[in-house]
Amino acid sequence: HRAHHRRSTFGTIHDPEYAPIAQWGRLRLLGFIGGALVVPLLLVFRWGVLGPVSFLIPPLRRLVLQRASSLVINLRYRRPLPPRSRARGWILQEATTTAVCWIASAAALLGGIASWWVLQWYIVAAGIVLVNQLRTLAAHRYEQYDGRPLDTTAQLLDSMTLTGWPLTVLAAPLGLRYHALHHAYPTMPYHSLGALHRRLLAELPADAPYRHTLQAGIFSVVSRLWRRHHRPPTLPLLSEKRAAGGA
Repeated sequence: HRAHHRRSTFGTIHDPEYAPIAQWGRLRLLGFIGGALVVPLLLVFRWGVLGPVSFLIPPLRRLVLQRASSLVINLRYRRPLPPRSRARGWILQEATTTAVCWIASAAALLGGIASWWVLQWYIVAAGIVLVNQLRTLAAHRYEQYDGRPLDTTAQLLDSMTLTGWPLTVLAAPLGLRYHALHHAYPTMPYHSLGALHRRLLAELPADAPYRHTLQAGIFSVVSRLWRRHHRPPTLPLLSEKRAAGGA
């Protein structure tokens, strides 16, 4: 997640949480949202099958660590291999997660866990992923897709502030709906962002960059993505604004 906030990597292939979604067509958007139905099954396969098998096949182990150990939207992202100091922790976490997968699967097959409970687990997990997919679509404009490093103001302008309710509040109750502020002040706790947002709106001038991040809600942003197709970016980089306006 730190790579997503770093100026040198935000919006590049080294950013796991950013993709050129503004360029996607409707079919790909539907695939992204519908992927919530598959992710819970992929997670079980990753931790219950790929993880233990990868210890027996070194090339597969490297692939699993780099490409199957992060929840990302940038499919080109390769996670750095863990340093030696963290290798033992990774192995312990993987072994524990694998044990949970195997024990739960064995219990379900042997009748120790009712099939209805397994279905409930799947529905809850898929629902969590679905909400997260929609929140992800509403977190940024996803228009800075040329790979150039962005300054803090440009990151702010590409991020969203969702003011709608009640669905938006229910989807991001702790303050993640103030995603623009999260990028401006990444170390600030989510539960403090709401108060800061209200103070800024009370004091900032009408042409302040932060006001350009305001959106009505999650579904408003998602519907805008659905309608836009391949329109060019609406907010230029700060450097381009300065070149055009001289200030």
